[in-house]
Amino acid sequence: MDIKQLKLHNFWSHKDSTINFDKDFYMILGKMADTQKSNGSGKSTVARGIAYALYGDASSEIKNDAAIYNDAEKMGVMLSFELNGIDYIIKRKVIRGSSPTIHITVGEDEEVKYGVKAGQEAIIDILGADYTIYKNTSYFKQGDINSFSSLSPKEAKEIVMKILQLDVYNEYEKVAKDKSKEIDSEIISLNNSITDLETRINEETLANEKPSVTEKDLKALEKELKEIKNKQQEAEELAEGKEAVLEEVNKKFLKIKTLMDKTQFQIDERHNRIEKLKKLCGTCPTCEHVLDEIVKSNIILGIKKEMMPFCAEVLIYNEEFEKIQEELKEANAIKVDTFNYSGDISTISYKIGEVKEQLKQIKASEDKLESLKVQRLTLVEALEGLKGSQAQYLKLQKAFGKNGIQAYIIENVIPEIQATTNDILSGLDTGIRINIDSQKELKKGGKAETLNINVITEFGERPYTNYSGGEKTFIDFALRIALSIILTRRSQCKIQTLILDEVFGELDTVNKRIISRALRFIANRFDFKKILIISHAEELQDSFENVIRVVFDGKSSYIK
Repeated sequence: MDIKQLKLHNFWSHKDSTINFDKDFYMILGKMADTQKSNGSGKSTVARGIAYALYGDASSEIKNDAAIYNDAEKMGVMLSFELNGIDYIIKRKVIRGSSPTIHITVGEDEEVKYGVKAGQEAIIDILGADYTIYKNTSYFKQGDINSFSSLSPKEAKEIVMKILQLDVYNEYEKVAKDKSKEIDSEIISLNNSITDLETRINEETLANEKPSVTEKDLKALEKELKEIKNKQQEAEELAEGKEAVLEEVNKKFLKIKTLMDKTQFQIDERHNRIEKLKKLCGTCPTCEHVLDEIVKSNIILGIKKEMMPFCAEVLIYNEEFEKIQEELKEANAIKVDTFNYSGDISTISYKIGEVKEQLKQIKASEDKLESLKVQRLTLVEALEGLKGSQAQYLKLQKAFGKNGIQAYIIENVIPEIQATTNDILSGLDTGIRINIDSQKELKKGGKAETLNINVITEFGERPYTNYSGGEKTFIDFALRIALSIILTRRSQCKIQTLILDEVFGELDTVNKRIISRALRFIANRFDFKKILIISHAEELQDSFENVIRVVFDGKSSYIK
């Protein structure tokens, strides 16, 4: 990002200020009118204006309305810059009591108005950096540069991790830890549920171990019932058969008897005639013929001849009758079971009903047992899944922890930090170099994560803590700028602007000039498009070709 112009309208102490940045290196000095003081002049507001244009409220502890000049009704900040050959204009406007608006122009396109959230997302997308990255790569306020001077090695490492935004892994670690705890609660709950199910399964198993009845009992009863019913059916069929035979024999008997009676009637009728003839003597009362013995014999013989067929029939009928008598004897000889089976059938049927009901209850109990086992299996599988997930989250928790990915990144970035810091120190032309150790040996064995900085000079190597304030400031400056450059590389940030607001601290004039020269080296070495030095060090103005003066006249700040 190559800043071209900044306009401030009713922003803090600036009523209407316009700054054109047509050079690459500027020193911004402040002055209170008619005094030698620079504090309160509004020079730092230039840096605030740039940050506010890019990031709005996120860049300041004072929000929107509070940043409006005195009792003005509205405020506006405009920043124009070029990035990758494209011109951008960003405007933020605030009317007192209303929500801010963002206006963005890209290249020759028309200006587009955004709400704060959408506009901020568009800006971050353009720059490839949010405010956290910006303040750690491009915008350093008083105290930011010498952040290592008063820190222990462990604290220094924490700062490095924070600057490199490795603390995001702490959030990941916390998420993984919280998720692991959440799963742990679910595991406890599942274990309790499984224990409860196992108790119920054991109870159902004991209840089913010795069932009161079995299918075998039912089959035995059903077999017994079938046998009794078969006996009853056989008896009924036998009785029915006997009755049928007797009925048939009786029919034959009646038929033969009728025929025999008819035949016997014919025979008896003729016997009667013969007997009457035998008793007759003299003349026949009917025909009045004289009946002698010969005639009577002839008539009787004739009658007997008439009887002969009837007698033959009688013989035949007698034979048939004997046969019928034999059939009747045989039919009567059939033994019919007269036992009443209905009581036994009723009793056994009732028992079968009871057994079926008991078996139904046993089946329901078995089904319940099987259902409980399926539930337990489902819970056990779920438990295994949770344990697997928890193991993964525990691995992630360890990986995201300070001894995991963060330590790995630090360990791998240390050579880059060291090389970049030494590159910057070479631009300071002090003869100082550093060596960084990220681990130290423990007396009890093992290693601890730390950040030991040792300073190498022509006289040897000594711990960073042994050096004076000025030398420490050089090292702090080089380390801080190195971290800024590395973070810029890693985040693919496109800002390429360095703003240093009152960063010289307690350096004397000589050392301030050394750092001023080093900034030129840094600008050329690491491709910064703009470097702005905001300071009250008037004695350094001859070290800069381009000086911007901010003057406060008692009412407002303006650019001179």
